[in-house]
Amino acid sequence: MIVHCGDYYADAQEIRARLGIPVLAVKGNCDGCFDFEACSLLETECGDILITHGHMEDVGFSMQKLYYKALESGCIGAFFGHTHRSVFVETGGVYLLNPGSLSQPRDGSGGTFALVTTSEAGLQAKIYYYEDFMLPAAGVGSTGGGADAPDNSAADNSAAGGTASAPETPASPAASPVAPAVRKPKQKPKVKGGHLRSLINYSDRF
Repeated sequence: MIVHCGDYYADAQEIRARLGIPVLAVKGNCDGCFDFEACSLLETECGDILITHGHMEDVGFSMQKLYYKALESGCIGAFFGHTHRSVFVETGGVYLLNPGSLSQPRDGSGGTFALVTTSEAGLQAKIYYYEDFMLPAAGVGSTGGGADAPDNSAADNSAAGGTASAPETPASPAASPVAPAVRKPKQKPKVKGGHLRSLINYSDRF
């Protein structure tokens, strides 16, 4: 399944039509959506996950509103977009994940997305740089499937699976710094193309 956190809801419909795989999508501010209830719940083995674009929760300033909305909805976490900057943190028992943007990143990364795995044991997520992920397919060396997700908070994200470890005491999401996923300079040619990316307009998705 692909989860599309907006904007440009029509992109999700196009991907669903071309690839024939499930796509869960929400609308964002660029879709003219300003409804506080414009969100979806993704049911998983480890609990429900709130899917929202994030503009109505003011995620550009703080993740605090999103954090409490997830709690009030009885969710173990929330996936969101809007900022075009990747972040994965766990705070107060709630996972907050923004995959960043593939087409218009605002963190100097060249485009990011996230892969998420859920099971009864919990949730695992890892943020990937698109170019690193596509290098093996382009025949340019091997990176093992992409770069490790940047450390975006005080939470301890394991490099092995990108799983955020719970702090000993619940922390306020407003106090969790959201550092940009700045891409380190590399002497590798820029990879372009890719079937999925060719379908993208200006979305944040993973």
